[in-house]
Amino acid sequence: YNTVASLHRLGVHVGWPADFGDDDFSRFILEKARQEGIDGSLFSHYKRPLRYVTVAASFPHDRAFIAYYDPSPAPRGALRALASATARVVIVVGMYTGRLFGVGARLAHARGMKLAMDGNTSDEERVSSRKLRSVVQTLDLLMPNASEARRMTGEEDLPTAIRVLADLCPLIVVKDGPGGAYGCERGGPIVHAPSLGLTPVDTTGAGDCFCATFVTLTALG
Repeated sequence: YNTVASLHRLGVHVGWPADFGDDDFSRFILEKARQEGIDGSLFSHYKRPLRYVTVAASFPHDRAFIAYYDPSPAPRGALRALASATARVVIVVGMYTGRLFGVGARLAHARGMKLAMDGNTSDEERVSSRKLRSVVQTLDLLMPNASEARRMTGEEDLPTAIRVLADLCPLIVVKDGPGGAYGCERGGPIVHAPSLGLTPVDTTGAGDCFCATFVTLTALG
């Protein structure tokens, strides 16, 4: 929801293929989306609970997430939307490596849509593994944070981690909190943008907003 709402507030016509159940959590987010004026034409509704609940424990130098997900419908609304809707960019929020990723990626690229992915994951799997490597190679843009970039590559040195990822994906953008952000196109130099001088109240969702803004400003060429 954070990414979708940010895109909408930036003036982007965003489609959100979200699955909603009849539980209180689904109703809460659905009402928020309607209040924002978000296009609901890609929403799917089910007469059963579909609770996707995540609790964030946010601290100044670290954070943790505890999540509970009800079983998802099959196929997910996102896969159906890729076969019917059109877009310049498809943003996958989170590092998704599920069995249907390849099908969705082929659908998006066949219909002329670019594929971007947030790197949000706690998985210890690295790009040296075939599964994660094939996902990253399929993307047009990967936007992990610094710790995720290090974890995915096994490289403690951030510039080295960025270059490892840039060898696999055409465009890498790394979020580094107070350290700013880094960008690297395949074969090009690493570009750094410093952070803004401010005191944050709560950084939960900041990465989602960053991803939405970057995609809005670039539209991936």
